[in-house]
Amino acid sequence: MQDKVYTVRQYAARVLGQLGAHASKALKAGLLGLMQDKSGYVRYTATEAVGHLGAHASESLKAGLLGLMKDKHGDVRGAAAKVVGRLGAHASEPLTTGLLGLMKDESEWVRPAAVEAVGQLGAHASESLKAGLLGLMQDKSEYVRRAAAYAVVQLGAQASESLKAGLLGLMQDKSEDVRRAAAYAVVQLGAQASEPLKTGLLGLMKDKDQNVRIAAAYAIGRLGAHASEPLKAGLLGLMQDKSEYVRRAAAEAVGKLGAHASEPLKAGFLGLMQD
Repeated sequence: MQDKVYTVRQYAARVLGQLGAHASKALKAGLLGLMQDKSGYVRYTATEAVGHLGAHASESLKAGLLGLMKDKHGDVRGAAAKVVGRLGAHASEPLTTGLLGLMKDESEWVRPAAVEAVGQLGAHASESLKAGLLGLMQDKSEYVRRAAAYAVVQLGAQASESLKAGLLGLMQDKSEDVRRAAAYAVVQLGAQASEPLKTGLLGLMKDKDQNVRIAAAYAIGRLGAHASEPLKAGLLGLMQDKSEYVRRAAAEAVGKLGAHASEPLKAGFLGLMQD
């Protein structure tokens, strides 16, 4: 772990993380030293190793993450954020609080990592973190806004109504990737999706991007008995979409609706058999 070649030290850190429960106290102590290595590559790998150790990470290693959250290299700060999320219930309050600062980081690569971590924390995410997540739904970076959509899904039942309402804005985002992420968020929320979110799918069914329309189709299928008649009617239109991939997604959605599929949808399905 003290080899003069940084790639050797980096490899040692990676292997140590893979040892998990089999890592000795001495090895973990050595990892703490690598978290303060002069090489950013080594510090990055050492940080990831703590995440792989998970519940087996010592308190000293967790405390060491606090310093890495302020590392001069954005990759290291982002890795530290992801590790906090991976630790979940084993993350200390100072660590979860530290995520608040990373959610405001200057790097557009660090902020998404912090957002992802909030989602992974789930029930262990504080109200302050959730409030911060709501603000990042309007971040200037599309990567951050997209990450925010997925974080709401990860929070699941822990997501506030305000966060779910925030998804409605992301469904109208200027970035097609963000709109697609918001649509998939509705897919995952399923019955937990609010009525405004379900209504928002109507607009996404007419989106110019085929991947957004595909996501909207899947969302309707996932809603099942909770899919409104207007949504089912919109699905009929997707069954006649110019894109074969959209038509296929619409067909799959009808199958998922099952007994809740309307007669017009069943009739439309017959047409797809001759596509």
